[in-house]
Amino acid sequence: MAASEDVAFQVLSDVHADMHAGATAASDTLPAHVLHALRPSPSADVLCLAGDVAEVCSPQYTEVLRWVSERYTHVAVVLGNHEGYSMQWEDAVQGAQDAAEDLSNVHILHRDVWEVPGACGVTVMGATGWTVPPCLSWGGQDSRFIKDYAASAEQWALDDAAFLAAAADAAVSKGRTPVALTHFPPTQLPGDVRRYGARDPVPCLLATCTACSREPSGWRAAKRRATAQYFYHGSTRVDECSAGCCSGGAADAQACPLHPSKAQCTVDAAMRGVLCTVPLWMCGHTHAASDAVPSPGAARVVSNPLGYPNEQEVHHVIGLSVSIPV
Repeated sequence: MAASEDVAFQVLSDVHADMHAGATAASDTLPAHVLHALRPSPSADVLCLAGDVAEVCSPQYTEVLRWVSERYTHVAVVLGNHEGYSMQWEDAVQGAQDAAEDLSNVHILHRDVWEVPGACGVTVMGATGWTVPPCLSWGGQDSRFIKDYAASAEQWALDDAAFLAAAADAAVSKGRTPVALTHFPPTQLPGDVRRYGARDPVPCLLATCTACSREPSGWRAAKRRATAQYFYHGSTRVDECSAGCCSGGAADAQACPLHPSKAQCTVDAAMRGVLCTVPLWMCGHTHAASDAVPSPGAARVVSNPLGYPNEQEVHHVIGLSVSIPV
């Protein structure tokens, strides 16, 4: 552990190691700039990889896990959407677990928790944190490349949200401090506004979020909302759900003008509860770095992606380490 009473997490997401060509003396499959991004921060106790390390079926996935295992005391890993490309999702989960089987300090968290060793009392809750796509055509490439995405994405989102809510409650009941590690963000963040432009963002889970801006109207607004419902949780304001379905008050999902489905209401409500329970939420997916508290009383949400080769506007920080008091 760090010398102070804080617990420090090094945060990194969206390495996409299988997309970066090259090799070094230290690795046959990983180029120098990827290894540079993976190097340990002296102040961090735990490396948290927030998904999209590489496709699980690629040699780069196993190589990244091996490389970080040799250099960090502990590594917590969740799967991103790219891990499951070219296969069934449960096969991707199994593949990730198999890749880490002989690495005792690498913890693959698929709807699972890991208690940080020592007296700090911190529990890391890990899941992909799937969103509910408004329709399959808004599932990005996932609907084409993850074989069972179309049939199962909504249930994955419900299961992830239920797990995170239950795990947070369980940790608190044991007197521990829960922190969240997911691939998909729990809400929209200032980094997303910076990268995608002030006109694109949609309201987030918390009505007072400083990242939100006025939405455009008409079909452009509908298209942007649909896109955002894939990228983020909280693409509509749970606080303003007039049908009450976010708190279980509506029998008919169509009665809610803000949510496309009952599942979206259920997932957003659960995520909002967790966002206001944990002190720290680490995530990725949008390829836009952020470190912000989206609203008073909410978690500090941190995203630090490496991104695709030659990608602009990512704002990756080498060795980003964040601490929480314990």
